[in-house]
Amino acid sequence: MTDTQLLLGNRLGALANAISDRLQRDLIPTQTVGNSQLSVLVILHSFPGATVEDMSQALDLSHSNLVRVVEQLRQMALLEKKRGKDSRSNALFIAPAGENILTDFYRQRDTQMQTVLNVLTGDEQRTLAALVNKMLTNFPDGHENDGRICRYCDIDLCSRADCPMHTQDDAFSTH
Repeated sequence: MTDTQLLLGNRLGALANAISDRLQRDLIPTQTVGNSQLSVLVILHSFPGATVEDMSQALDLSHSNLVRVVEQLRQMALLEKKRGKDSRSNALFIAPAGENILTDFYRQRDTQMQTVLNVLTGDEQRTLAALVNKMLTNFPDGHENDGRICRYCDIDLCSRADCPMHTQDDAFSTH
């Protein structure tokens, strides 16, 4: 690696930490649910009827941990369980109260991200978007961690058709 690449890597890591720290400090504590619970709501918004098995793989959470998270969300009336495709599984759906939490989360997240992006001009933001898309397609583990990487994505903004982490024929279990 050249000195320029090392410096860029160092600064990119610092930027990633700064953004993550800002979200953890200013956004996550304002939510009425925790990180894992929020991730489940995001998936159910994007993929109504998902099962615990689907989400466990996508979010890289153990089955038993995810069962606990789902039960907490059910008790909070944020998701609903219905009979799945077979008698051993449940199809999970986000409840209206869960949708409200997601709407609030996305609004606050968008505000936080706008403060990060405001330092760039419109042209710089378009260039950054292209570079970020290119970089997201280059993760060495392929699409194994898509669900984890995209766990706070708003599917209404980032459709599967133009998402750098997915292709049209991706199975749910990778996101």
